[in-house]
Amino acid sequence: MDKIKTETANNTKLTDIEEVAELVLQIAKNVAEIAQEVVALLNT
Repeated sequence: MDKIKTETANNTKLTDIEEVAELVLQIAKNVAEIAQEVVALLNT
C-alpha cells in the first residue's frame, strides 16, 4: 500500500512539473511577443 502511495505522489509531482513547464513556455511566448511589439514601436 505504501508503495502505491509513493508512486502516486511521484506521478503527481511529475504532473505538476509538466504543468509548470507548460506555464513557463506560455509565459516565454508572451514575453517574446511583447518584446517584438516593443521593438516594432521603437523602430517607428
